[in-house]
Amino acid sequence: MMSRVLIAEDNPDMARMCRIALEHRGHSVVVTSDGAECIRAYRDAATRLGKEQSRHEPFDIVILDSRMPRVDGAEAAREILSINKRQRLAFAAAYIGASNEAIRRSHQVEILNKPFEVKELIELVENDLPFA
Repeated sequence: MMSRVLIAEDNPDMARMCRIALEHRGHSVVVTSDGAECIRAYRDAATRLGKEQSRHEPFDIVILDSRMPRVDGAEAAREILSINKRQRLAFAAAYIGASNEAIRRSHQVEILNKPFEVKELIELVENDLPFA
């Protein structure tokens, strides 16, 4: 089954690798280069959806680099969760800071430890864990 994936990653090589790996598996991928662009893409997709989001809509998963220019992953996560509190989120990070950890505990945010293998990314996206 195809997933809709939104990725915020400021490293162009990492972003390209994620896009290629997931699209190769048949997933629809939107890549943004920072948290502010990610929030805009999320809002645009939610607006196009034109209804109250249910479960993870408008994306099956949003993967956020924790450290990005302008708006970091924790701030982007807070904004996305204010739009849809049931959105499935994951932080891609080498280190989980206090603000990321607080969001992770309160909203069941998943972690993709950097550096990660392509198979770990695919497993994260394709393993849709149910939320309470």
